[in-house]
Order: sequence, then C-alpha cells, then structure tokens
Amino acid sequence: MSLAANILEGIIYGASLGMLYVLVALGLTLIFGLMEVVNFAHGAFVTLGAYLGISFLDLTGNFWLSMVLAGVVVGVLGLAIERTLIRRLYGEEPIYQLLLTFGLALLLEGAVILTYGQDNQLLSAPALLQGSPVPVGPATVPQYRVFLILFTGVLVAGIWLAIQRTKLGLIVKAGIEDRERAQMIGVRLSRVNMLIMAVGAGLAAVSGFLSGPLLGVSPQLGTGLLIVSFVIVVIGGLGNIRGTIISGLMIGILFSLTSFFYPSLANPVIYVAMAVVLLVRPEGLFGGVGS
Repeated sequence: MSLAANILEGIIYGASLGMLYVLVALGLTLIFGLMEVVNFAHGAFVTLGAYLGISFLDLTGNFWLSMVLAGVVVGVLGLAIERTLIRRLYGEEPIYQLLLTFGLALLLEGAVILTYGQDNQLLSAPALLQGSPVPVGPATVPQYRVFLILFTGVLVAGIWLAIQRTKLGLIVKAGIEDRERAQMIGVRLSRVNMLIMAVGAGLAAVSGFLSGPLLGVSPQLGTGLLIVSFVIVVIGGLGNIRGTIISGLMIGILFSLTSFFYPSLANPVIYVAMAVVLLVRPEGLFGGVGS
C-alpha cells in the first residue's frame, strides 16, 4: 500500500474513532456546561450501554433496535441519577460531586462485572455492513467505519441544530453561557438538567455499543473512552460544544495516524497534545463555556 493510501486510510479510520469520542465527550461537555458537574460516571454509562446493547441484541436479533434500546435505558438511568442524587449537591463544593460520580462509576462497573463477568464480549458489525470494503481514492475502508462517520455525523449535526435552532436548545445554550442570569429571567433549569443528563448518558451508551465492533466490549471499555474524552473536552474548551466536536475529530485522526506509523507513541501523543494546548491556551483551543 502506498504512503498516500496509508495516510488517507489513517485519516478515515481516525475520523470514525474520533466521532465515537465526540459522542462521549459531547455528553460530558453538555453536562459540565449546564450543570457544572464533572461526571466521572460517564464512562460507566459507556460500558453499561455496550453490555445492555449486547443483551438486547441476544433478545431481538436486531442491531439497530438494540442500539436504540440501550441508549434509552441508560438515558433514563442518567435522568434518575440527576433527579435523585446529583441535584442534591448543586451549590456544594465540587469535591462532593466528584466523589458521588466516582462512587456511581464504581457501583455501575461493579454491577456490570457481577452480571456479565470479567471476560471480553464479542460484538460484530451488523450483516448489512460486513460486505466488501469501500474504495476511497487509493485506500479501502471497511463499510462499518464509513457508516460510523456518516451516522454519528448526522447525530451530532442534529444535536448541534437542536441547540442552535429550537426553543429548548436556546434555553440550554443560555444556561451554559450564564446559568445564574438564565434563572434570573425565569428559565427553569431543573427540568433541562434532567434532559441534558439523559441525553448525555444516552449518547455515551450509544457510543459504547457502536464501539464494540471496533474495540471489543469489556468492563474497561468506558474508562478508556472517558479518559480520552476528558482530554478532548480540555483541548476543545470546557463547556464548548463546537470545540468538543472539532477536537474529538482531531484527536481521533492524530491517534490513528500515529498508530499507523509509530504504534508505541499512539497513546502518549494524545496527552502530549493536551499538554501543548494547555501551555499555549490554558482555556482550550476554542475558549471556555460556549457553543
């Protein structure tokens, strides 16, 4: 394979991985931007979504329905957690929120291990996407990776448009930009908080399930994606939606290209990139809270 084909393939592979990162990081940045909560349980939502998706797949035999069901169930769980636990800690010291979400992460991951065991679970791409690779210029790309880019791209674009163009989205945007001012003009953020927590958890679950055919499904799946997603949120700017999307793609492509040419440096280069960004722009490439 030529150098050009390797580079193009690395970019496309990275874009597919980067869009999975974006789904996880987008939930993180929405939750932090609106609720000012750093959610360590987010990785557990990823893992839980992957395992629940496999269970639903065993029951229904339908990959797409299983993905939706996993997202809905974990989304409802996220809503319940915000309503019954996290809400009680608004206005408290951030350490209490960190301890709560970290404890929830341990609890949920422990429940997954008790239910499914420690062994990796196999999850194959749907039969519809297991055909011959798609030629893209000098490179060939598996159909599932092309699907990931297109599907997650549409999903992320839909969320972006909803935030920019709908009344509810404008409320979310106002809450992210200035929470106190939004409340002063009569915006009820309590219900919006529940919705955003549900959406964030649901996106994490969908990302976990879609990651299965690429990364395998294990109890550690969510932890790995969460760590990279935190890096993405920091690079893009805490609470910055546009920054999260762009930096997620950048990190995915950087990781993939480094894996192609210098595999041993693929993981360290992500953290080096974060360190460089923080040295040059401590608030992230795209600034702080905003969209």
